[in-house]
Amino acid sequence: YLNVRKRDEQGREYRTVEIDAERAPLVRWVFEQYATGEHTVVSLLAEATARGLTTVPTPKRPSGPVGRSTFFSMLRNPYYIGIVRYKGAEQSGTHEPLVDVETWQQVQRLLDSRKIAAERRRLPICRGVPAPRVTNAPS
Repeated sequence: YLNVRKRDEQGREYRTVEIDAERAPLVRWVFEQYATGEHTVVSLLAEATARGLTTVPTPKRPSGPVGRSTFFSMLRNPYYIGIVRYKGAEQSGTHEPLVDVETWQQVQRLLDSRKIAAERRRLPICRGVPAPRVTNAPS
């Protein structure tokens, strides 16, 4: 999406968002590919970067590759299905959704399931439990 300034019938300026014609097809592709379950976030980020996905340039910063945390945030952001978060509440936005709800929900399920699996791998099984003492004394 791109932030744009427009004028209404009375000539008053207002700000809105429009779909970024350059990046929108890549963003859609990213969601569709991740929803298949055949990619990790990191491998998909590498593929999207190779296909030309970059950040939007600003007056102070040129466009560049999308960072890993930004990519994760993009996959979690409901803005892409037309929902806006404001002060903790979610509302339907006036912008056109880039991704259909079913695809976005599938991506969320995959991210959640992989997050749980990763947390399980990091859990220390016996943290703080002393090892049993082994003695060679006859019983």
